[in-house]
Amino acid sequence: MKKPVFNLAVICLLAYSVTSCGKSSVSKMSNKWNVTSYTASHINNDNDGTKETGTSTTLIFSEIYGGVTTETTNASVNENSFTINKDGTWQSKKDYTYSYQTIYPDTADVTNNTVISESGTWAFVGTNKTEDFKKNERVVFYTLSSQEDVYLTSISGGTTTNDNSSSLDTYSTGGPSITYTIKESSAKKLVLSSDGENTHSDTSNGNTNTNSNTDKGEMTLEQK
Repeated sequence: MKKPVFNLAVICLLAYSVTSCGKSSVSKMSNKWNVTSYTASHINNDNDGTKETGTSTTLIFSEIYGGVTTETTNASVNENSFTINKDGTWQSKKDYTYSYQTIYPDTADVTNNTVISESGTWAFVGTNKTEDFKKNERVVFYTLSSQEDVYLTSISGGTTTNDNSSSLDTYSTGGPSITYTIKESSAKKLVLSSDGENTHSDTSNGNTNTNSNTDKGEMTLEQK
C-alpha cells in the first residue's frame, strides 16, 4: 500500500477563488479552531491526481487515475486543529491513524499513526478591483515549518515491531503558501475556500505540449 502524502497547507495556488466572499477581521480569525470539514484535490489535465476529504473524526485519501478512483485509504482522526494568532502566526496539527495488511515479505498487520505539525505566518490580501475582492475577503497562509512524524506498529506471527521516523522541512519568508477566499467568518465558525490552476506549455520543433494542474480545497473551522 502506498503511503498517503497529502498536505493542504503547502499547495501553491496560482489562481483566485470564484466563490462568494465573506469579510473577516483579525479578531474573528484569531482562535483555536477544530477542522470539522475538509476537502483538497490536485488533478492534472489527464484526470490523474489525488483527493483528500474528511470530517472531525475521519479522513479519506484517494488516488485518481483517468478520472477513476483507483485506491482509497480510510483513516481515523485523533486531532485536526488550526490555531490562528493575532500576531500574524499560525500553527496546525493533523494526527490520524489507519491500518492495513502486508503480504510481502511476511504477512503483517500494520498500524500507521501519522502526525503532521506545521507553522508559519498569515496576512489578509489587499483590495483587488480587477478580481472584485474587497478588504479582508482573502487571506494567505505561508508555511515556515512542516514536520511529519510516522509511528508504524507491525504484528507478524505474534511478534510486534515498531518503526518510527521523522522529517522536518523549514522555509524562509515567502516560502510555500496558499491563498483562501473567506466564505464565512464569525467568532465560532470560519469557512475558507481555494480554487487554483497552473498551466505550463513548451514548444519544440513546432510541437507544443501543454500541461495543467487544478487545485481545489475547502476547510471549515469551528471554535474549540
